[in-house]
Amino acid sequence: MGVPPVNTTGKMPAVPIGRAIRVLGAICLVLCVGAALALVLEHLVGLQLPGCGAGSPCAKASASVWGKVPYINWPVSFLGLAYFLGLLVAWLAARGSVSGAARWVIRLGLLLSLGFTVVMFAGGYVCPYCLATHAGNLVFWLCMEFGTRAAPVGRRPLTALVAVFVLCSAVLGGAEWRGRARARTTAEREMQASEAAILSASTQPDAGSSDKNESVNTAPREAVAEAGVRERILAPAAVAEAGVRERILAPAAGVRERILAPAVLAPAAGFTGRWRLGPEAAPIRVVLFMDYQCKGCHLIELELKKIMEQHPDISLSVKHWPGGSECNPNPAEREHIYACADARAAEAAGILHGNDGFWKLHFWLFGKSGRATDADFRAACAEFGWDADEFDRVRHSDETQRRIEADVVEGFSLGLSSTPMVFINAVEFKGWAAPLGLTRVVDAISQKDLPAKTAASDRAMPAKESFIFQWRQAKARDLPATAQAWPRGPAAAKLKIVVWGDYQQPNTALADRIIREFSAARSDVQYTFHPYPLNRGCNVSAKEDEYPSACRAAHAAQAAGLLAGADGYWRMHDWLLKHQADFSDDTLRSAAVELGLDPTELFSRMDNPAVSAAIAEVALAGSQAGLQHSPLMFLNGKIVPRWLHGKEPVLRAILDAAAE
Repeated sequence: MGVPPVNTTGKMPAVPIGRAIRVLGAICLVLCVGAALALVLEHLVGLQLPGCGAGSPCAKASASVWGKVPYINWPVSFLGLAYFLGLLVAWLAARGSVSGAARWVIRLGLLLSLGFTVVMFAGGYVCPYCLATHAGNLVFWLCMEFGTRAAPVGRRPLTALVAVFVLCSAVLGGAEWRGRARARTTAEREMQASEAAILSASTQPDAGSSDKNESVNTAPREAVAEAGVRERILAPAAVAEAGVRERILAPAAGVRERILAPAVLAPAAGFTGRWRLGPEAAPIRVVLFMDYQCKGCHLIELELKKIMEQHPDISLSVKHWPGGSECNPNPAEREHIYACADARAAEAAGILHGNDGFWKLHFWLFGKSGRATDADFRAACAEFGWDADEFDRVRHSDETQRRIEADVVEGFSLGLSSTPMVFINAVEFKGWAAPLGLTRVVDAISQKDLPAKTAASDRAMPAKESFIFQWRQAKARDLPATAQAWPRGPAAAKLKIVVWGDYQQPNTALADRIIREFSAARSDVQYTFHPYPLNRGCNVSAKEDEYPSACRAAHAAQAAGLLAGADGYWRMHDWLLKHQADFSDDTLRSAAVELGLDPTELFSRMDNPAVSAAIAEVALAGSQAGLQHSPLMFLNGKIVPRWLHGKEPVLRAILDAAAE
């Protein structure tokens, strides 16, 4: 019997990974890659993931400090996708062996996963896709750690991991750069248009406006003595209703809030906030609707600080638009759970300590990223030398809530939907996202030697007028061509309307009804409707499968057009939009004869691959035209950016303006 060879190297012999372990490890990495890819696509193309969206744990995780790599602003999902894709390639290339260096890379990856998992649970934003990634990474580590032994196999697997990681990161970086470049181009265009509008409005003569403005507090009101108790008077709100009375808050314990009958809030004078930095009369008057948890607002605030150091003749006032449902019923991009409390705290500081007190807490709140707790507020009061109990009473009073709600109502009346919203001399400045956009516009305007005016000169444009103005300001462009279209109306029409919409979407039906009613009374309108099904079954550009029957309805319209031309298409178009709720193959078959179509031929055409190809082409054209939300509408080549004010449509007014 032979003697087994002696291992004199001191190293453990290479042991092949069992097939089951290798397969399980690969499955885990595929899971990690899939979950990370879903988050990447959500970031890059706006893919709507189940369980994600405004206010969801996914949104909170993405918006948190842990959502991006510090300093380089790189989404963590990008890092995860590149790492797990590289690890998958390395695992498959290892051929049954894992070297010591690769083991330590995997262990480090596991530690990061565990750290992120702890942060998610501690922060209250347990993203299911992130959790799936970290769970898959944990099981993969177990496969590697306990199903294999260390083996010297050279550098090939580790090199593959690094190579794939770098390549994937480069591809993601290119996609991110292109997205940011498009956003910068849009912001630059908006900045230039806003600058022109601001200059135009600022050089117009005032129409009988008074140059007196007493609605902004620059100092606390004089204290009132009553029965030996010095009581502070609430500073008046800039937006006030007739009959609303000032309240007096007593700092002494046991003294209740009372209403002082003679002190009535004065009507608002012009467009301004309750608190102001800078002179009352200024050539450049900035009003900012903001949210203390809004990152864009924080960036604007930092930029404004530097601007006001360089231009001391500028005035700045702020209004509140907190992204919290407890004080703002309007839809928000995400739920900011501290926002309402922060806004009320800022108003309480102004009520008790005047203009200086408001701005002191305003800047302090932004320093806290709008995430101040009750303990933080008490610590701030101690730092500022304020009575913490008195501050808490005022902060939770009805008056602070009323003030916030008044700002929200005003913001909504101006068409505000998200923060920041910046006004310069009462004209909305939409290019704030451009690099130093606000600084550049202020520098340009300051060179025009505009006269100093008070807020009494300013009137912001209401939402309806603003939506019309936005359409007028849009640049007309050539729309993507499609192989098949059935326009209704003369080719030489004065007004040409082009719409991409979903036959199952209520907003599409609403817009179509308004357009049809408008067109019926005119002979100079041409209307073209392109189907854009919000369903990825027939539209790869759709962000989600919102309407299960959307593809079938689009096929019906397209097939009707092929069978009976424009008349057949529009008969089907009208029927589909009137029967969104009860649309099915059965109801369609029953209605086909009434629409002048043979049911058998109709369904045969609907199932024809050529119809599917035509719908895909039309949907792609809509995506190329810039569709973000359905319906997408163009009037004479100019996009209609907004046409719904809350639930109220403003489309008819925009159509009337376009037809002038």
